[in-house]
Amino acid sequence: MNEEQPTVKVTLASIYEKLLEVDKKVDPVPELVKDHEGRIRKLEIQVAIQWVGYGLLITLALTQMLAPLFD
Repeated sequence: MNEEQPTVKVTLASIYEKLLEVDKKVDPVPELVKDHEGRIRKLEIQVAIQWVGYGLLITLALTQMLAPLFD
């Protein structure tokens, strides 16, 4: 009954190696989202310009339609 049970030996060096592997896999992610703030600002500006443009078109159309009523 002196059978050895299977064991797993985990060393600090093996943990460190795995940590470095994970860091290499996760490291490119910040590069992909680094310009996130800039992209959001650019999108906000585009939407604001569109709203201003649509507002001007609606104002011009309403002015043309309502002008004869006030003549």
